[in-house]
Formats: sequence, C-alpha cells, structure tokens
Amino acid sequence: MHLKAEDVAVIVSPMLRAIQTAGIALKWLGVPFETDASWQEESDEPCNTGRPISSLCAGYRSLLDTTKLDPFWPDKQTLLNTDDYYLGSKTDDRGQRCVFELSQRPEKVVFVVSHGRFLSQSVTFCKFARADYRIFDFDVVWWREKSRKLTQDEFSKPYGGRGRSSPKESGRIMVIRYVEPAEW
Repeated sequence: MHLKAEDVAVIVSPMLRAIQTAGIALKWLGVPFETDASWQEESDEPCNTGRPISSLCAGYRSLLDTTKLDPFWPDKQTLLNTDDYYLGSKTDDRGQRCVFELSQRPEKVVFVVSHGRFLSQSVTFCKFARADYRIFDFDVVWWREKSRKLTQDEFSKPYGGRGRSSPKESGRIMVIRYVEPAEW
C-alpha cells in the first residue's frame, strides 16, 4: 500500500529516547513527529522526567512538531493541573484516552513511539521488548458500542516481542492502522 504524506502521522513521546528511536526508524516517512506528553512513561524516575522543549529539540528540530506540547513540560506535577495524571493511579485512564484520541484521527496509518511499561500496562496489555513494535486495528465490535479497544494484527503476533536492541535503546514503536468504518 502506497500512502500519501497526509495519510500518515507519527506521534512520539517527548522523551529523548523515544525521539531518537522515531528518528532512526521513521525519518524516511518525511512527516513531522508530533510530540505528545500523553504517550510518556508513567513514572517520575530521573530517566522518565524528560527535558525542556528547548533542549529536547536539539538535533531534531526538522523532525519535531512541539506545538501541542504543554508549556509546563517536563513538570509532571503541573501538567493539566491534575493529580497523578502522568503518574500512578490515573495512568490507565490516560492510556485509554490515548486510544480514544487515536480513533479520532483522520490518517490511515499512525505510528506511535512510546514506552514499554506504559504501552503494556495502560494501552495494549501486550508485553513489549526494547525497540519492539506491534500492529493494531480498532476492534469493530467495540467501535460500534462507542468504546475503543485495540486488537493486535495477526502479522505482528508472531514477530512482536522480539526486539534485540541494546539496553540503551528503549523507545518503542507501535503502529496503529486506521480503517474507515465503511471498509468493515
């Protein structure tokens, strides 16, 4: 399938390791990478706190679209002024909101580069290895019930979970294919 640039989106967690992974894997698409803090890891450990937008863009300015990134980034306590939105108890709600927002996008293919624990525990409920990927569709039955659920594509089931990256490379790639309801 050949896609036009307007049919493809790349959403990336605004953390350096995810941006680096997106750059290595998806730069060839020639589309901007939308930074979205909703896709960041769930903890406030030093490796998961992020960098200010000004230093985040160094070396990636031509790839990144940071216009939707909260001006308080990377402060997880201030973002959206809600307790624990990026930490602990509300992480599952954030994951489900991410899935819902994906379902509303107009593109035919959306690549999401995020983090294993967040994807595994709050979005897909599939285990991810380092630099791993999965392909998902929106579940048709759930869609008709006005809910959003992801179903793993048969192609990625035998291949996913086999990432072989070094421990330094820890961004994840998740591919979401969007199918118009009329195509069901």
